[in-house]
Amino acid sequence: MRLEMGPNALWLLEDLCGELDLRDGMRVLDLGSGRGATSVFLAREFGVDVVAVDLWVAPQEATAVFADAGVAGSVRAVQAEAHALPFPAGYFDAIVSVDAFEYFGTADSYLAYITQFLKPGGQLGVATPAMTREGWVWSPTGRPRVSRDSSSWSGSTPTLPAAPSTTSRTTTGRSPGFRQRG
Repeated sequence: MRLEMGPNALWLLEDLCGELDLRDGMRVLDLGSGRGATSVFLAREFGVDVVAVDLWVAPQEATAVFADAGVAGSVRAVQAEAHALPFPAGYFDAIVSVDAFEYFGTADSYLAYITQFLKPGGQLGVATPAMTREGWVWSPTGRPRVSRDSSSWSGSTPTLPAAPSTTSRTTTGRSPGFRQRG
């Protein structure tokens, strides 16, 4: 069975994981997981527990992939729409999305929505083909803003209280709580 659903997601994920601090036992949301290749990689390479969420792939199909790959005890498939996720706030240590975020995460409000599922200090990593850099800015209102500089980006959820107003600039670069690649 062919697991890829787009460009080589494993290459994108491998590059993205170089920017994330994933450790054994963490709970990771693989958002837009497709047939599960990225979820298998995360479970095998990092020893994390993965919740693989996809709208278009039935959980039974993904679960069969996870069993065949020997990671069924570490990866759980959930069929859900990205704007109506069935998880409590603060449930994940990290969220990754590989070659999928551009389909559901483009609304200005989506970043605030998705980061609610991260534990304080949690990590968010997105890899999308043809994207070269996304700069994160944390505003004093506590709402993240994206400054498009135009491959993958990653960040950690800021801790409360919100960062001081000096980090509310709209240029790209490092800001407290978020780590920009490169």
